Amino acid sequence: EILDIDGWSFLPELLGQEGEKRKWVYSWYSRNGKEEEAIVFARNHDYKLYQSGAYHYLPNDLLEEHPLHLEQLNKEEQLTYEMLDKVLKQYQKRRLENQKDMSFE
Repeated sequence: EILDIDGWSFLPELLGQEGEKRKWVYSWYSRNGKEEEAIVFARNHDYKLYQSGAYHYLPNDLLEEHPLHLEQLNKEEQLTYEMLDKVLKQYQKRRLENQKDMSFE
């Protein structure tokens, strides 16, 4: 089985050309590598959704002190939430330690 990665080349940007832009970024961070202490989120330019469910509109909440209430989301906020939630679910089991019988030949 081959490790399923999703890397994007930034060669066009290095060559001074227009590159393809991501619509979102996924982040999994744990200072000591322990899964139970990880900070996991997906975000785009304006919105950030944590695996915990906290959802922020960053231009109005840079310190992330006031999460949006899901029942009060407008259409744009709802669509972005659904996209970021899908990203979190997609990557939930993609951490290397969750991969079984991986071949790195």
